[in-house]
Amino acid sequence: MQVLALQTRGVNTVSATEPLSGGNSAPVIYRQGNVVYKSSHESTPAVGRLLRYLEQRAPGLTPRFSGVGDDGLQRLEYIPGHLLADQGRLSDTALRDAGAAIRELHDALESYKPNAMDRFYPSFPTEAGSILCHNDLSPWNFILRPDGSMCIIDWDGVGWGAREWDLGYAIKTFVGLEPGTGVANNGTRMCIFLDGYRWSGSPDLILSNVLLRTESMRDLLETGKRNNTPPWSRLYDEGHWGYWSDCYDYIASNMEHWRAPLFRRGIE
Repeated sequence: MQVLALQTRGVNTVSATEPLSGGNSAPVIYRQGNVVYKSSHESTPAVGRLLRYLEQRAPGLTPRFSGVGDDGLQRLEYIPGHLLADQGRLSDTALRDAGAAIRELHDALESYKPNAMDRFYPSFPTEAGSILCHNDLSPWNFILRPDGSMCIIDWDGVGWGAREWDLGYAIKTFVGLEPGTGVANNGTRMCIFLDGYRWSGSPDLILSNVLLRTESMRDLLETGKRNNTPPWSRLYDEGHWGYWSDCYDYIASNMEHWRAPLFRRGIE
């Protein structure tokens, strides 16, 4: 199941106007030439300034932001390629490369100083932290270009947090922690991802955030359904809550299995 997936699908031809499918939370998203048009939000000015900073600090890692037109739509660079999500269960190389890309992103975000008037409106209730988190680091928001480089899209959910908060969600989605996947193999895959990121912190900190982020996604859908809040109420009805609830149970029941390989990784 994909949540908050505004997919900019790569194709090799340029059409006059091409709707972009896959989005769950943006009413308008389409491509014209090399530009993607997307609905703007209260946080768009702040997110736009952040993307312009990242364009200089981490070139190519994010789409260029060209502003908001008179029609109220954001103008973003179209990124040719395909979504990592289209690959299915990711290879070891893709896991390592995604971890490295997220490390580059977090290192760049460490030094970002937002405008005093900037306001961010993340969908998730985030903990206080020192960096701006993407909040939806997942294969459906990573585009793999033809040259093998990665670009991270869908920045509307940015909010303050900590590296481990972002990493917890990324590990769940990139490794593929869900019922029906091998417990032992997932421990190995977590280590590969964290090697790419060059994580040197506590394994318990990572594992607790994997569980916390899965719980927060489940609870967001439940609250959205109870309050009839779009798009969460609709996504709940489509089965997303059941998926995230099952993932939470799977992760909670296997935490101890994954502690050993993660601790061994820290020693080796």
